Amino acid sequence: MHALALAGGALLAYAWHAFPQWPGLGTPGQIDLIGNIVFGIGAILLLIAAVARERRATGEAFVGAAPVSPGLIRRGRE
Repeated sequence: MHALALAGGALLAYAWHAFPQWPGLGTPGQIDLIGNIVFGIGAILLLIAAVARERRATGEAFVGAAPVSPGLIRRGRE
């Protein structure tokens, strides 16, 4: 999960950096802004899909759930 968090942070920083960055070719305009928005949304969707896949692989229930050791779960009344 830590590697995913690091990669996700880098991906979002890269997407965020696209907005103030002057385009390498041509002049800035609506096409540049629309392209940044489309690729930014794509980066967010990719990150959401990667987090969902990682949570399925590790068996975590949902975002915000604290991991619990199986030995700490009480079954029934004792």
